[in-house]
Amino acid sequence: MTCGRSRRWHYAGLMQSADELVKSGEWRRGLAAGARWLGHGLLDLVYPPVCLHCDAPTVTPDTLCPACFARLRPITAPLCPRLGLLFAVSLRAEALSAETLADPPSFGQARAAVIYNDMAGTIVSRLKYGD
Repeated sequence: MTCGRSRRWHYAGLMQSADELVKSGEWRRGLAAGARWLGHGLLDLVYPPVCLHCDAPTVTPDTLCPACFARLRPITAPLCPRLGLLFAVSLRAEALSAETLADPPSFGQARAAVIYNDMAGTIVSRLKYGD
């Protein structure tokens, strides 16, 4: 019985090395990160990353090339504070759009990053339905 207990303590001491390498699993995380990096590199060789809109080569996957990114039109003021719709002219800050007044939404605020045009529609459909 004593021998079994001492062996158990001995094994526990082995599990707690000076760097706690075995117990912490740090080596597994490093190995997994290296395998992920290698896998992404091999995938980029077989399927090089391309722009989401025009299929031009890019450095990272699921991004836009500089030309397509420059063509995106961000939504800026003046806009409806409730639906985020653009106003043709600058109004007071709390002015609501006609759509908001006609059919008040059940939510407090909605906002889009860019104006939805053909290019934004292509990007959204590729992100939504593409692989």
